Amino acid sequence: LAIFFGKKEITESFYFYSTCPLKWETHYKKNKYYLADPIFNSLQKVAMPFEWDIKSFKDLFPFQQELMKHANDFGIKSGITIPLLPRPTFHGFFTIFNQASLHPDVMYTLSLAANVCTEKIIGIKKSKFLEKLTKREREVLAQKSQGLTVKQISYNLDISPPSIAFHLMNIRKKLGVQTSEQAVSKFLIHVNHSSSKILTVPSA
Repeated sequence: LAIFFGKKEITESFYFYSTCPLKWETHYKKNKYYLADPIFNSLQKVAMPFEWDIKSFKDLFPFQQELMKHANDFGIKSGITIPLLPRPTFHGFFTIFNQASLHPDVMYTLSLAANVCTEKIIGIKKSKFLEKLTKREREVLAQKSQGLTVKQISYNLDISPPSIAFHLMNIRKKLGVQTSEQAVSKFLIHVNHSSSKILTVPSA
């Protein structure tokens, strides 16, 4: 899956989180495929979730054809994309790769979850609490908070288990805790607190 959002004018300032192999994420960013990703063009036309594969996109430019070919080489052949609720300054989407059709109720639930997740991410990005952690340490901690094992995190981020253990050790030191469970607890409490502030509507 992937969550992607940035300014409405697609630039190099964006947030991209995925559980795809890190090699694909790195390849995607290095080649600046986000500047021509056909999914963005679809977001301008539809507001509802939609299914896609390479045959869904008509009249692709050579650069877009290259993107779809390379995605296919990395095993990404199709997907279901859920547009995030539009914000004044940015837009984005949540995509599940290589997924068959979903029941409308499941799609609706995923849509809600994707938007809540985005609000939490915004809170994390603005948070001073996590500024002391590197980007990779934040990724490791976020995945650890989902109950994943070191081996699972290693697979998702495409780095070795010893490297994951090293990052967790640094996280514990920086957050001033003794165990990874304490780090996760501190992380979840803070994230929930941040998101609750974001979602609160001030009284008139």
